[in-house]
Amino acid sequence: MTYLLDLDLSYNNLTNFPESICYLYNLRTLDLSYNNLIDFYLLSGKTYCLKEIDISNNNLNFVPQELLELDFNPIIRFENNFFTENLPPEIIFHEDLSYIAFYLESLEKKLITPRLFETKIIIVGKGEVGKTTLLKTLNDEKFKFKLGKENSTHGIDIQSSGFQVIFPAKKPYYNRFEDFENLLLYDNDYDHDENYSQVIDQYDPLSELNFDEELQLDLRVQDQPFDFFYHNLFFQKEVKLNFWDFGGQEILYSTHQFFLTQRSVYLFVWEPRSDTESENFDYWLNTIEKLGENSPIIVVMNKADIRLKQIDEKAYSNKFKNIVSFHQVSCLTRKGIDHLKEKIAEEVRRLPHIGDLLPGTWNKTRRKLKKLDSNYITYSDFKSICNYKENKEVNFISSYLNDLGDIIHFPSDIRLRDIVIINPEWLTHAIYELIHSLDIQRNFGRFKMEKLEELLDESIYPRDKHLDIIAFMEKFEICFKIIGSANEFIIPALLPAQSNTKGFEDDYSVKEASKIEIRYSFLPSGIIERLICRMNSYIDKDNFWKFGVVFKHQHAYATVQLQSLDKKLTFNVTENIGMELFHIIQHNLDEIHNSLNLNDSDFQKYFGCNCTDCSTSENPYMFEKETLKRFLLKGKNSIDCQKSTESINIKSILAGFKIKPTSFSLLRSFIDAASILQTRISTIQKADENQRNLYLLDLWRPSLMKYNYIPKEQAQRGLSATGKNSGELDIVIEDDIGTIKTIFEGFNLPSINRAVIEAHINKLVDNYDRNGLKEKFIGIYSESNDFKSLSQKYFKQLENSEKLKQIEDISENYGIGEELKIFKSELNKYVNPTFLYHVLINLKN
Repeated sequence: MTYLLDLDLSYNNLTNFPESICYLYNLRTLDLSYNNLIDFYLLSGKTYCLKEIDISNNNLNFVPQELLELDFNPIIRFENNFFTENLPPEIIFHEDLSYIAFYLESLEKKLITPRLFETKIIIVGKGEVGKTTLLKTLNDEKFKFKLGKENSTHGIDIQSSGFQVIFPAKKPYYNRFEDFENLLLYDNDYDHDENYSQVIDQYDPLSELNFDEELQLDLRVQDQPFDFFYHNLFFQKEVKLNFWDFGGQEILYSTHQFFLTQRSVYLFVWEPRSDTESENFDYWLNTIEKLGENSPIIVVMNKADIRLKQIDEKAYSNKFKNIVSFHQVSCLTRKGIDHLKEKIAEEVRRLPHIGDLLPGTWNKTRRKLKKLDSNYITYSDFKSICNYKENKEVNFISSYLNDLGDIIHFPSDIRLRDIVIINPEWLTHAIYELIHSLDIQRNFGRFKMEKLEELLDESIYPRDKHLDIIAFMEKFEICFKIIGSANEFIIPALLPAQSNTKGFEDDYSVKEASKIEIRYSFLPSGIIERLICRMNSYIDKDNFWKFGVVFKHQHAYATVQLQSLDKKLTFNVTENIGMELFHIIQHNLDEIHNSLNLNDSDFQKYFGCNCTDCSTSENPYMFEKETLKRFLLKGKNSIDCQKSTESINIKSILAGFKIKPTSFSLLRSFIDAASILQTRISTIQKADENQRNLYLLDLWRPSLMKYNYIPKEQAQRGLSATGKNSGELDIVIEDDIGTIKTIFEGFNLPSINRAVIEAHINKLVDNYDRNGLKEKFIGIYSESNDFKSLSQKYFKQLENSEKLKQIEDISENYGIGEELKIFKSELNKYVNPTFLYHVLINLKN
């Protein structure tokens, strides 16, 4: 039994944890689901090999501490236990047991634990439909709308307002110590607690009724008087509504996606004079359904005083199940406004998270943040406000407040971990200023860092925060840095609509290309722009535009084009040799789809026919992938082309497109990290080479970890007084089982020095790579006044080296500018081809 690897004890009606499991140190998978377990424990100080554990559907009322201390970060399924009941959706979403344990532990601290009566009301719709005016009308009874006087929202406008909402006097809403004096009696007929009015005039205050003293005493001690007294007792409570008014300009749509959340009520606003409501409805209702998931949608026809227009409400309700009502309102006459406010209050009351317990320490942090007269603070200040010592605990609070929309913070991103945005509007305003800049638009999305000094008010946006703003835009995949440029960026949404350079079809005949299409039932905004941002290091020269891009990988090319009217992406891929590139594109596209909550039913893949006629046609017949799969499942290996009628082997159509793990390029990921390093010149200007290596590794680490590569900083081990001890490498990269995949050596090179260059190459090759790793890296940090000259001299130095051969400048293969150079060399000493890459990084301002 000691060597047992897999154990399934599910559905065994177990109550107590079997002690014998504690001695199964080699166990890899353990399934204890669907039992009645009330405990779970392992032996302290022992090492277990568990990779997957299922304790779901049991009776655990605590998070087992032993699960939090296991090595190897096993996958743990734990849903449907007592400890998961009544958890806030933000906590559940992360599926992190440590997060849950910290939340439950925080609730037990001796501080007042309030309930959260707060939510977001997100107002969306096309531009100039009156969203801002509607917001003001809802929040201000005295607001007088003046025709033509309202400005459009450029970006996101955030306002908070208190709304009175009527709740049933029961958990999780009611607190007998706070709410007893506000009890209301509702005498009208309704179905349980689901259908009751939000009109206060229909209720009688309990304090004004002639209830005898004994009954009042009984009610006062009840935690749920609603259940105690015929389901007729309610109370009114103020709920804080945070209204997010989204600008309706189409250019902003892809940016809005990052701020649409689940913990919300959506107001979709339209106006009857538009002839494009079908397209408008399709986009916004689908977007909310995907990103807001089950959040309720209230559809509001504004400007009802000007014109009325009937729509098929039943059809929309059948298609979009989270539509809860349709309204016609006028901000000019206020017609329909009161009814809309009642509906908003009703839907707020129904939100599952209203009344969630908020740990007292977390609430204290929220209150302190809201009192600050600042748009952002440092992580150190945030940690001090949270009053926790461990970064992990502080990051849990950060994650929760981030999900609530209170802050914007990315603690795992080295570029952004030290800035906590406590006024999200500060950031969104800056982003939209760049997108709306006429100069940047005229330059088709290209801009330099200095442009921010011109566009942003320095008293609000200090120069030292400009780089942070750009980093957030890169994080949101709104822009990307041109690799190898000093500080030049591109916003793909502002690119020219047509390509101005020769594309894929000009260099390769149609015959040599495999054609694929992805057809969407709903096309989210920004897919092609985000793909360009994510894969910018694969772009072939300047072959990218607003609706398309040409990617290059080794000798393969792929053209990706968006045809928005047809709701599809088309791919032309170099046949055979381009399949690896296609899988890289597909992997990145899958991640974009996942971030938008798209599933397999939201799009279909089509593959081009390769019959005699179609293989030379610009418009081959396209076979749906699911159709080809059905044929194969039925044992049919061929299918007729619907154009030529020629019978085609199905496997020949699908050849090369079989799903396989995406290869990870260490070189590309290193180039990306080096390019980001160049934007941090001011941070590392006075750093020595060890500090620069560690900073570079921090930038490289996220992409390495994503593919289960483990970086190790050798430079931190055993430093001598004069610097690094002889024979120590800077960075070693291993896979998840400890096999070394590559090694890295980085050094400063202010000017060409043959002895220094040779010493580092010898160290890397002779001392630490005796078996011949396939690829190794040298990073050269240059602060030369003439980087171009230094690069040329370095290249000549490599050509003269006895250890190297086949020296190539491959910078152009990676779309690199003049501030970064990549030289590839092959090593002489090994039988099999092994390569040493030299990455020259210009760090001179």
